[in-house]
Amino acid sequence: MNRSKVLKYNYTGGIRIMKKICMMVMFLLLICSICTASVSPSKMKIGDVDGQWTYIGRYKSPEINSFTIKDFILYAQPCADTDKMEDYNYDVYFHHVHNKEYYNQKDGVGCGWYKNEQTGEMFQKAYNCVIKLIPLDKTGKPILVSGPDGETIIVSITGYPNGPQQIFRLYLTSCRTYDAISHQLITDLKNGLNNVSRISDNEHNILNKFGDRSFGDNVYRRAARMSNCP
Repeated sequence: MNRSKVLKYNYTGGIRIMKKICMMVMFLLLICSICTASVSPSKMKIGDVDGQWTYIGRYKSPEINSFTIKDFILYAQPCADTDKMEDYNYDVYFHHVHNKEYYNQKDGVGCGWYKNEQTGEMFQKAYNCVIKLIPLDKTGKPILVSGPDGETIIVSITGYPNGPQQIFRLYLTSCRTYDAISHQLITDLKNGLNNVSRISDNEHNILNKFGDRSFGDNVYRRAARMSNCP
């Protein structure tokens, strides 16, 4: 075999090897993208501020058939890094203004505390906030389409926790939806938002069904905790 044939053989053999390496790399990248798509992290970190909104985190839909917005506020749980993204998951933000006049009926304004004389613990007596929910697709990205699937939901809440676990006096005062593309107001609801019969369940039934975290880390509780009310 002459020198030119050897060089040609080595060259073509090298091309084949490079092609195989490239195909293996592309295959590995594809596998990685499939594995990470379901747990795509948010671009924002919990506590980051975007204008008047503070990022609470990413929440997955509660395990309730035909859940309402109020169910989501009460029972949705934070997504873990290993959670697979499903339908009805949201990036959640809140807005709150400290003010002792928590009966003023202004969206997101007002908070108050009381002291347990026996234990010395401080508990929130009232806390008002506005929650913003941005729907996500199964890759963890915001759904940027016009229509119901991509609607941004903004909910005004007035709450009276009355202790570390009693969350029954929680009222949704309004719920507005906005188009994801045009940002135009689509719906503005003020009636029928609080008609959720399961909220009247006693504390033990709710704890048995949803666990302790249903109180400690739901959307409303996390917003109240992150507000650092004086």
